[in-house]
Amino acid sequence: MEELLKQLMSQMNERFDKIDTEMNQIKEEMNGQRGEIKELREEMSGLCGEIKELREETRGLGVAIKELREDMANNQTENRSYFQRLETKLEDQQQTFEVVSDELRSINWVCVKSCVSNIRQSSQGKKT
Repeated sequence: MEELLKQLMSQMNERFDKIDTEMNQIKEEMNGQRGEIKELREEMSGLCGEIKELREETRGLGVAIKELREDMANNQTENRSYFQRLETKLEDQQQTFEVVSDELRSINWVCVKSCVSNIRQSSQGKKT
């Protein structure tokens, strides 16, 4: 019986040793998983920081786009005003040109030629 007890004790010791070995393996695996979880948390923290930065940049881009739209609207208004002034000036010049053209057409060029030749003759007569 004593021998049977020794065998049982020996078997129990072997089983406990086997359980200890398995427990140590489990602990090592858990420690490895904890390390991996810690690395994942650090990566997630870094990603969260990057996401915050991207959000801030996006907000900044939104403001810049809004300002550009306002600038474009202002430039469009200014350009319309400028082109209206140009159109008005061109119309004024066209009217002036038409008046001058009408006046030039109404001049009796025969009379002008006669007057010019008389002026030339009188200026030549004074020289001699």
